[in-house]
Amino acid sequence: MSNDQATEELLKSHPGLSRLLGWCGLATLALGYIATLLGKIFEVKRYLFEAVGPDRLLSIHFGMAFGVAALFIFGYLILAVWIYHRYFRQLEPRKRRLFGGAVTACGLLFAGCSVYAVLPPPPDVPELLDRESSLWEKELLSLGVRGGGIRGSRADQSGEPQVWSTAQSLTGIMLNRWRPLSETDAKRIRGHLDYLDEIRIPKDEEGWGYMSDFDWGITEIAGWVTLAYLASTQPNMVSLVWGGDSEKAFQRLGQYLKLLQDRQLSNGGWAPISQKDNLRFARTYSTVIALWALIEAKKHPEMGKRIGSAFDEAIEGGIRWLLARYNDQVKSWVPNPERPKQTESFPGLTAQVLYVLERARPEFDFLLQANSSYQRALQAYTSSIAAADGASSLASRAATSNDRTPDSDVYLRPSKVILEGSTFLWFPWSLALCTQLSGRAGVDPDTKRACSLLLGRINDLINFAQNDAATYIMSESLFAIHLQVDQSIKSQVTRPAGNS
Repeated sequence: MSNDQATEELLKSHPGLSRLLGWCGLATLALGYIATLLGKIFEVKRYLFEAVGPDRLLSIHFGMAFGVAALFIFGYLILAVWIYHRYFRQLEPRKRRLFGGAVTACGLLFAGCSVYAVLPPPPDVPELLDRESSLWEKELLSLGVRGGGIRGSRADQSGEPQVWSTAQSLTGIMLNRWRPLSETDAKRIRGHLDYLDEIRIPKDEEGWGYMSDFDWGITEIAGWVTLAYLASTQPNMVSLVWGGDSEKAFQRLGQYLKLLQDRQLSNGGWAPISQKDNLRFARTYSTVIALWALIEAKKHPEMGKRIGSAFDEAIEGGIRWLLARYNDQVKSWVPNPERPKQTESFPGLTAQVLYVLERARPEFDFLLQANSSYQRALQAYTSSIAAADGASSLASRAATSNDRTPDSDVYLRPSKVILEGSTFLWFPWSLALCTQLSGRAGVDPDTKRACSLLLGRINDLINFAQNDAATYIMSESLFAIHLQVDQSIKSQVTRPAGNS
């Protein structure tokens, strides 16, 4: 007895089996459509993205696509068998073959088109990051208080605003942004920018302190305020944020840049405080933030025209100071290079220095080429991302594992000043460095591979920023993610036709 005859006998002896076969086919197709629907829901993608990361999410997508295709093929095959035995098996052999062949051909075509149409699209990592950053922007702006300023904690609704957290938040929200601001957000940002200027310490050389009642200012805070103002006056921002008051913003920027210039020490570095009679007060973080602000001012389309080369000498001095203070023993920049016998490395601080030096490269490459410290530092750092020793590899280091300023380095003796102990976030600044490197020709394959490993773990950074209450963590992470999204969009726009 042939298989076809055996099947017919089985269906005749069990009439309910034919209906079961049809329902089974429909149920299989329904499962396929449900799986497809889930694959297209953004919140599902976002949950998986944060849970497993972009690399595993892509693997899940391909597995899901294969499963959906298998469900549809199996479902249509069952329905084809049911239709054949339900309608065609009573026909004479010639008509059965004719109609069966036509229905089979149409069914295969319909099934193929259906599978192609319903398969969920592959996850778009830049889109996921952009959506995530949009949520963060809203949350950071929601931390603003009446009268201006953003709180330093996302958990304490009663906390007072801080200049540092305000400037970092505004910089993270606006710098490297490609989406336009809403009028409401632009108005709120303008209020925060005015707040920053209003609480500036009256003494010209001081700027802003840790809190509003301080009468002595911190260099790195002045640098972040300057960066926030520079971001607000970019061509895609200035009219929304400042309207007809843009000249006021540029006048303030001129004052802030002069403040930073005046605080530079004679050796090229910057101290956290305005006192300039002790070169041992110079600190790496103060220097790199002040230098970054001056570099971004020179690159700024409008401010760059206004200042010309006025700050080039200060920039060159800062670059030379940093290059001379790279610590080859620990393969890192350290918070206080004046302290002897250093044994700790600081990946977050090192990545930030490298990022700022990369930003300086187009205009000041002659300094980087003349000093081998930069290339040694860059090679050592990118190698540490994908180090063979898992214990020392940044690619396997938790985003929450960050280094703080040693207790002994918060004292500026013989002065009475005690500094806040900064925490240097390694992940966002490593991501920012990798994004900056990706736009430069001649980057070696090992560096690209290391950066790819880092990007594959970006969900770890997202979870860290979401779960920690400190505002600065979300702000600095937002800056790095904006930079990554902006670079991805630019690469898509400039990609040659035919490449995918």
